[in-house]
Order: sequence, then C-alpha cells, then structure tokens
Amino acid sequence: MPAPYAVGIVLWNNRPLLEGLRANLRAMDPLPARVLVWDNGSSDGCADWVRGSWSEAELVAHPENAGFAAAHNGLIDRALSDSKIEGYVALNSDALLEKDFLAKAGAALDPAGCIGAVQPLVRRLDADMAQTELIDTTGICFDAREGLFVDRDAGRAFATLHRPRGEVFGASGAVALYHRALLEDVREETGYFDERFFAYYEDVDLAWRARRKGWRAIYAPEAICWHRRYGSMRSSPTQEKLLYRNRLWLHAKNENGWALASPRQAAREAWNLARAFTARPYLREVLSERYRLAARMRRDYDPGGKRVDLSEFPND
Repeated sequence: MPAPYAVGIVLWNNRPLLEGLRANLRAMDPLPARVLVWDNGSSDGCADWVRGSWSEAELVAHPENAGFAAAHNGLIDRALSDSKIEGYVALNSDALLEKDFLAKAGAALDPAGCIGAVQPLVRRLDADMAQTELIDTTGICFDAREGLFVDRDAGRAFATLHRPRGEVFGASGAVALYHRALLEDVREETGYFDERFFAYYEDVDLAWRARRKGWRAIYAPEAICWHRRYGSMRSSPTQEKLLYRNRLWLHAKNENGWALASPRQAAREAWNLARAFTARPYLREVLSERYRLAARMRRDYDPGGKRVDLSEFPND
C-alpha cells in the first residue's frame, strides 16, 4: 500500500538525472501515493522525457522558469487537493532516497505534538551522483558569528557524526517532508514557499514562519537520503545575487525589518558585500536595496506569532 505522501520534484534542464531519479522512486517501499513533477521551461527535453517515459509521474510543463518556490507551490496545491495525502516531500532532482525513506520519515511526523517537518540525514553525492563519505546536511541552523543560516554538518565526514534525533530550526529544502497541517497553516498570499524569493532561502523562510506559529522540525537520522551539492546556477551572477538579496529579505521579513535597520547588522552586511565587490560588481545593486527593502517589509508585512530565538539553533 502506498505511503500517504506526495513527492514533488522541480526540473530545470536536469535531463541527465531523470533515469536515475525514476528508478530510485520506483524502488521505494512503500511507494509514494503520488509523484508530481514540475518542469520550469527546460530546453533539454525534460518535459518530453517525463511525458513519454515516466508513466506514474504527473507532469506540469510550465513554459518558463517560474522559480523553485512557485513551482513547489503549484505542486503542493495539487497534492493537498487530494484528501488522502497527509504530507509532501520536496525532493531536489539531484537527490536520491533510501528505500525505506517514506516509512522512516513519516513515522517522525507528529502533528498533534506540533512536529510538522522532518529533516532527514542527507549524505553527499559527488558530481557523478556517486555516494561519498561526507554529510550534506542534518538541518538548518544559525551561525551567529557569520550572521547566516547554514546547513548543519555540511562537508563533515560521516564517520565522525554522532548526532541523535532532535529538534532543528527547519528542514533543508533539498529533501524535506512537510505535514499537510503545517503547510496549510503557513500558507500566505505569496504561497507556502514565498514566491518572491524565486530560489534560495525560501526553505528557511518557511521554517521561520512555521516556528512563529508553534510548529517544530525534527532531525530524524534513521531517514536517509543523498544529495549532490549545488545545481545548474552554481557560481553564476544570478545565483549570487539571489543569495545576497534573499538573505537580506529573509531577516527583513521575519524580524520585521529590525535586523537590517540595526547598525550592527547593517555593518555586517556592508562588510560581507564589500568583500565581494572587487570581483563581483553586480552585487552593488543588492546593497543599495537594503534600507528600501527594510522599510518596505516593516510597512507591508507583520510576521505575527512568537519571536524565534535563533540562538537555540546554533551551528554546533
């Protein structure tokens, strides 16, 4: 009997990965109830391949790149329209699941206890999708020294990891299981994932909003999967601009502009950006947005709920 979860995958010129991804999901035990695929206007034949070679996948072929956040929102809407679906697995196209992943991750959900998101143990694949001995992530945490949200344990040797099940700030969007109750609770006008982010930090934003509403995320090391770090926009100007912009946006939105308005945070961000300017002058426009963005978010968005103490989720 299939597990009551939908797996959602967003594609953008990922054609070489599709045979492996299909084989991986077909080997699951239990199988997912639904496999939903959104193609973001790929030019390499992704949509045609899914349409012709992946019979159980429900394809949404979008004519252009709508972004990671908007694509997942469309798939989540489709999943939650089915009353039998209890949760949604956001799965990167360059990630693979262990056979029992759905059973192990699903068992960690506890909506009655406000555990609405599961962070699996994500181990790392190399550029050729071969397994390595490194960790990719064990969840989202906050590095107070750098003022950044980061993937906990990223790059650490698996043999040195002795981390039991426990609460994390949030689940990394590379592979995450969300209960439908959490998704329905955090949905806002801009979606479950905020579509304005396009890509990067949208998973942190969702986790922050969920925490403000009383939801928790759990790290479940018995649920194992694999992920190849970085995608098709690695080291591109587009990626770097999105990363800097969305990091500013994340704090402005969820701290009601306080972080960006404070002299300490402004100085930190100015220094971080200044270090990149000599080699990356295209980031100057991001710096120029800071105060306009902070003022706009203070005016237009009230995060509501309880304040989240980021020091509770250190990068240790």
